[in-house]
Amino acid sequence: MISHDYRVSFLLRRCLVFRGLIGFCWLVLATSSPAQPGSIDSTFHIGSGPDNPVVTVKSQSDGKVLVGGVFAVFNGFERHGLARLNPTGSVDTAFVPVLTDPAEVDAILPLANGQVLIGGAFSIGAVHNLARLNSNGTLDATFLIGSGADDQVLALALQADGKILVGGNFSSFNETPRNRIARLNTNGTVDMSFYSTNGPDFGVNAVAVQTDGKAIIGGIFSSVDGVSRNHIARLNSNGILDPTFDPGFGTDYNVFDVIVQPDGQMLLAGAFQTVHSTPANAVARLNPDGSPDGSFNSAISPGESVNSIALQLDGKVIAVGDIGLAVRLNRDGSVDSGFDLGREPDDDVRAVELQNDGDVLIGGLFASVNNVSERHLARLNGNVPLLNIVKTGPTFTVSVPTGFGKTYTLQSQNFIGATWTNVPLAMINGNGTTRQLQDTNATTVQRFYRVLVTE
Repeated sequence: MISHDYRVSFLLRRCLVFRGLIGFCWLVLATSSPAQPGSIDSTFHIGSGPDNPVVTVKSQSDGKVLVGGVFAVFNGFERHGLARLNPTGSVDTAFVPVLTDPAEVDAILPLANGQVLIGGAFSIGAVHNLARLNSNGTLDATFLIGSGADDQVLALALQADGKILVGGNFSSFNETPRNRIARLNTNGTVDMSFYSTNGPDFGVNAVAVQTDGKAIIGGIFSSVDGVSRNHIARLNSNGILDPTFDPGFGTDYNVFDVIVQPDGQMLLAGAFQTVHSTPANAVARLNPDGSPDGSFNSAISPGESVNSIALQLDGKVIAVGDIGLAVRLNRDGSVDSGFDLGREPDDDVRAVELQNDGDVLIGGLFASVNNVSERHLARLNGNVPLLNIVKTGPTFTVSVPTGFGKTYTLQSQNFIGATWTNVPLAMINGNGTTRQLQDTNATTVQRFYRVLVTE
């Protein structure tokens, strides 16, 4: 059994109580014997893995992992383009997708009810390139998309109202004209209120939804609705180009991924070297009006391409790309030397996914990471995530992002050097979600806490 006590600077920052009141604290977890961030997580066992490259990876809320790509077999199981893994990396045999060869899955969108939307280049009977699957992998026949998209689907995004944005290379959806971008109602029918005559003139690789319902799109296009927009644009909630978002010249080459930050800024990743004629190597951050954020200067080497990015809660960005690129960037764009894979993946990395407990999934063409056999998919140790701590009356509560196979125990001491003691009833098993530990008798003037994690 391995144990880690998660503390700030090895100790949770003390929270002092004055007249029964305490403020909110955001604390970073640290381990007493931490795994090197970026190192291979040896507890994730995929066996022989997929027989061909992974294109996309997504985590479900229950800790299971959805993997999409161009493979036909995953660790000996027939899985055409899509597989679901248990939290430990083994194939989930309860999920048997209806996809048959040939099938390429390029986009995955897990839904809260356990269903999953998939997009790519495939056919399921008369349905093409987009489908909604039930939690066991069967086709959801109540999702009324008709014939689907007439060409490849590359991006999926869910709006707050449950409607679905779809991006790709298509020019029609269920025989309804839709150039590279469409919105579907919750039942799968085409939303006729979301439409522009021209749309993007070439493919859409990425879609991200803002809190106001507007959508950022990135791709290989050079215009939207007949207006010059090189590879990046914003659409109003009706699908028409938003002229208030002006990225100037845009990027000088393709955009592959887009993330909208909580503060309204957005991150772009791709094969570009400039944004708005300003140097920006493969990763850039834009202000809400489309102008470049001058405080972010990407340290990615000129000429390198970034295929996918993930945003941590602390604002750092994990970027993966061609020629085995896998780095973490600080908030200013500099390379975070604390995230170290050792020897980089031996081939392209196409996808990155940040799990709830801070670990990092990567997928691509590679066969090894740090000279260890990791066929097209690996999980890396990440920095343990942020804790949310609050005290209300006599109750001290800490919210902990948990991982499977780990036990979390809240402990306390009344002064530095005192024996750590378990808080009664404050022990939980990790399940891949954020869970709470509580001390309902936190009535002393000063008390120190830590979360002990065993695996």
